[in-house]
Amino acid sequence: MNVVRRLVLLLFLLPGLAWAQASTADSPSSTQRSITPFLRDVLASDIPITMEADRIDFDGDKEFYEASGNVVLIQGEHRLHGDRMTLDVTAGHLIAAGNVHFVAPEGEFRAQHIEVDLRQETAVIARAEFIVRREEATYFMRGRRIEKIGPERYVIEEGHYTTCDCGPEEADWMVTAEYIDVTFDGYAVVKRGRIYMQGLAVAYVPYGVFPAKVNRSTGFLWPMTGWASDDGYRIGIPFYWNIDRHTDATIDTDWYENRGTKIGIEHRYLYGRNWFGESNVDVIQDRSEGDRIRWAVSQEQHFNPTKRLFFRNKINLISDNEYVNDFPGDVGGRYDSFVRSDFIINNLWEDYDLNIAVQHYDDLENDDNSYTFQRYPALLVDAISCRIGALPLHYRVRLQGTNFYRPKISEEERALDAAEGSLHPYRYLTEGRRVSLYPELFAPLNFKQVATLTPYVVGEGTFYQLDDRSEDRTPGRGTAESGAHLFTRFERVFPTRYPRLRALKHQIEPAVQYRYRDEPDQDELPIFDGEDRLLRVSELSYGLTNRLFMRLFNARAKRFHSFEVTDLRVLHGYDFAEAERRLDLEIPDDERRPWLPWTVEWETSAEVGRYYLDDVLVRADVDYDTYLDEVSRFNVLTALDSVRDDAIGVEYRYLVNEAGRVDIQYLSGMARYHVVDFITLDYLTRYSFLDSFFVETRYGIEFHSLQDCWHLRLNIEQRELPEKETVYLLLADFTGLVRVGTAF
Repeated sequence: MNVVRRLVLLLFLLPGLAWAQASTADSPSSTQRSITPFLRDVLASDIPITMEADRIDFDGDKEFYEASGNVVLIQGEHRLHGDRMTLDVTAGHLIAAGNVHFVAPEGEFRAQHIEVDLRQETAVIARAEFIVRREEATYFMRGRRIEKIGPERYVIEEGHYTTCDCGPEEADWMVTAEYIDVTFDGYAVVKRGRIYMQGLAVAYVPYGVFPAKVNRSTGFLWPMTGWASDDGYRIGIPFYWNIDRHTDATIDTDWYENRGTKIGIEHRYLYGRNWFGESNVDVIQDRSEGDRIRWAVSQEQHFNPTKRLFFRNKINLISDNEYVNDFPGDVGGRYDSFVRSDFIINNLWEDYDLNIAVQHYDDLENDDNSYTFQRYPALLVDAISCRIGALPLHYRVRLQGTNFYRPKISEEERALDAAEGSLHPYRYLTEGRRVSLYPELFAPLNFKQVATLTPYVVGEGTFYQLDDRSEDRTPGRGTAESGAHLFTRFERVFPTRYPRLRALKHQIEPAVQYRYRDEPDQDELPIFDGEDRLLRVSELSYGLTNRLFMRLFNARAKRFHSFEVTDLRVLHGYDFAEAERRLDLEIPDDERRPWLPWTVEWETSAEVGRYYLDDVLVRADVDYDTYLDEVSRFNVLTALDSVRDDAIGVEYRYLVNEAGRVDIQYLSGMARYHVVDFITLDYLTRYSFLDSFFVETRYGIEFHSLQDCWHLRLNIEQRELPEKETVYLLLADFTGLVRVGTAF
């Protein structure tokens, strides 16, 4: 029946194009199975068989079994039920009759009669109903007679196929044929085939010989069309190339009315579970940019040659910073601020692991990337914590080394060096190496299961090698951080007498921590990133966490279910270093502010399941500055989900930076509403208070089958950033039949 689906579609939807099956599930990294795997796998002769029945007669000389009454044949995960069965072990022949029911992980079938030749791998099934479960859909098939006449060859008479979970008369769509002779991964002969929509025949195939590929096959894929204000009309015709069983490729030819033709090649390979990857190249001579050649290259690979050794690389390169905005999805996303490439080697040992990474950054906010530091390479050695003999003392060591490089120093950095009057000019260098060693000692002390005190000390030794310094090419610094963390927990269980709610558990977790680190001598050190400057730390922080758990009983399933209802944390602290800080006379109204902001983190979720509501979620975190007497950070999210899957959600984000300016302030909202059982409306928007306009809005409507076998969706997306744009997206998905879409 799978073949009928593809064959009729080929005639009905893709005239003039060769059929190719190339989707995510069909890539070299996935395993393919026939749509009727049972006939190939059932009762293979090399797997032991167990027979159970009310009555079993056995002829030992002929190795012949005859069973009746609740007969069950069990072979691994396969089970065959029937009223009567005969099994001839010598001849390798099985006959089952009367309410035949076969069950396997891949699906099941029911029939009145089945005959199987175990050695020849042939079978005849009378009046069969199949249910085949695959990742993308569940298939329902029926045939008056199905005959398996070879390892991969089937003859099906008077059959039909659909993914609608209902009877053939009620199915929204269905494919039928009077005769099919099919060889999987070969060809099929179809006679008198039809496609039905709501019981109405919409296509007819009197006779045809077509490919019947279960695995991947070379050919054209479904064309893509669309329109956009800056691109004009767009037509894309992808071609799929099944190179061999380990590798394949997709060649995309996209024509843009205002830009020209963009050629893209996507190559995938899989050499076992330990070596796989994917490469992509896109090139266009863009007319809208003065015939400038623009391109994007990406490549990702995973290689695991031994059990503990891993290689991974991800390369992302673009011709210009605006490429990700004009062609989102090729490399990076529309709102990315940088594009990163890296190559990583990771080796694991029993007590430590090693990571070596080469990292390259393309700064999309700067036209000249020569001022951006690259890490060629970065090294990290991390040893797991180990106990020192019988002492309650543990140690851990971390070693980190990075080689920084960039071709240029900006004029702003040169001016800053001159203004600071450094004895070593060009503190902001073009290249240099930094090595840091972090030994750590800590002692988790448990006081009779009441409280846990963990004192610790972490040393740091950082050394530099600077080739472009005229003086002191090997500066360094040394410091250490020490402190302690005290934690305890109190909890109580409150039984209840409600049928569904059986108990509540309340936990209170107070904690306090102190950290101290003196500011090292680092004025003459270079600045590569934020780790090159350490401030003095003397900070006491404390907090209280409240958690409430609920234990529910599901009477139908006869089992308990526990989940966290509320998590509320209140955090505060005092900065002794800030209290002792010397005031800067050049800053007007400079004052010490040792008290840290109050932080409140709250999350509540509930499984209501009654009165229209199903789930409720509230999540919020707030920072309150007592000196400014205002909130410096506020994020809140509220979402409600109904028993019929209606939903509404609101999110507000607000952030003030260290200079007292508002960095982020926007309000997002979403809603989903089922007008009727087969129509759903959804809405998504985001309003920026800083820009005073809606930066993104999406309207959507979806028509779907009550039998969950087709969907039709229309989206209208309006964007203001990085440029004003309206996109229309239309998607039609007949599950298991065809999925097509277009964007305007």
